[in-house]
Amino acid sequence: MKRIIITFAAGAAMLLVGIGTGTAVDMRGTAFFSEFGLEECGDLAGDDDMAVRLSSIVFTRSMCGKHILVTGRAGSVEVKVVGVCPGCNSNDIELTPAAFQKIGSLDTGTMPVGWKFV
Repeated sequence: MKRIIITFAAGAAMLLVGIGTGTAVDMRGTAFFSEFGLEECGDLAGDDDMAVRLSSIVFTRSMCGKHILVTGRAGSVEVKVVGVCPGCNSNDIELTPAAFQKIGSLDTGTMPVGWKFV
């Protein structure tokens, strides 16, 4: 498995992303939700699909179609990587409304989550 290590000077946070067969590395970030459509990976994702956009800092085209497990306040959901969330910070993710509802209420708008490739 290849590994990419990106170090951010501000805050000295380190991001470790596994590419290939998945990784046990847990990411921590904030989840948002929004409408989806034709995505960077070529998928047409609807609001009822279990899909996710990763930050432009983390996303590479090789991640298209891979799955991540997202854990929030109300549970976990497995989602498919379909594109980029250009406004997200490094470990933040953007979910479809249906996926977000599996881990919390849409009323919150955002929530802290953990996530990893599966």
